[in-house]
Amino acid sequence: MHTYKKPLYQTLFDFILLNFGFIIYLVGYVYFLLPNKIVGGGLTGVCTILFYTLGIPVSVTLIVINAILMIIQYKVLGSSSSIKTLYVVLLQPVVIEIMLKYNHLFHVTEDRMLACLFGGVLTGLGMGVVIKVGGSTGGTDILAQVLSKYLKISIGRVLSVIDPAIAISAGVFLGNFEFSLYGIITIFFNSKIVDMVQSGLNYSRVVYVISDQYQIIGETVMGKLQRGVTQLEVKGMYSENDKKMLMIVIGKRQIFELKGIINMFDPMAFVVVTEAFSVMGRGFRQLKEDEE
Repeated sequence: MHTYKKPLYQTLFDFILLNFGFIIYLVGYVYFLLPNKIVGGGLTGVCTILFYTLGIPVSVTLIVINAILMIIQYKVLGSSSSIKTLYVVLLQPVVIEIMLKYNHLFHVTEDRMLACLFGGVLTGLGMGVVIKVGGSTGGTDILAQVLSKYLKISIGRVLSVIDPAIAISAGVFLGNFEFSLYGIITIFFNSKIVDMVQSGLNYSRVVYVISDQYQIIGETVMGKLQRGVTQLEVKGMYSENDKKMLMIVIGKRQIFELKGIINMFDPMAFVVVTEAFSVMGRGFRQLKEDEE
């Protein structure tokens, strides 16, 4: 069985991206979320709660809980974390301590709304980059893997429960439920940015066209817009009439030209436009081979 091995330059580039994402993630946490007592879920959220209630240093909590979770992961799942995840988990407490040492030089804002917005965006950006190159920040990601095995539900669904629960608990332990609300806002922006990093910003459109003028519409799209067109056989459920449907994947900047072409040949055409978060292949992004 053929396995794809990354070239050295790609491995080095991934390592640079891993460090970039890791640092951006910690900047968002240390300089925006932690000083303003904002608990945005995850293990860092637990660290924030323990820091302000019991005075336990963030780095200590990270080391202890991550060590326990990794042992559980190995015992229960029979697998260990990837090298990239271990790298992030081991380096995380050290970098946090260095950042906290110079925290007074980078006091950014005391406005909690600004802090949760920028903190959510930065942690989401950093986490998204780390995940994109095959790493993880540890913590609740590992816990989600373990719970997923026993609860028989997806890791994403487990995390969707754990993170808000941690944010809500901040209101109880820190004595002000406003902290919970700020935390939930942070989680929202964090998750959106992670999704954007994973899927990319260059959204395309998938257009479905049902028209009696399918032939001329398809030919014009291929000729004028230089886009491929797929012809599909469809049948109306009510009329039971056979129809031809065109499927066209197109860049968002060309969508208005496409609508103009359709309207020119058949103003009564049935048209559905949807977003495609990731399009790969000829005419779009190059399809990369799997790493596995």
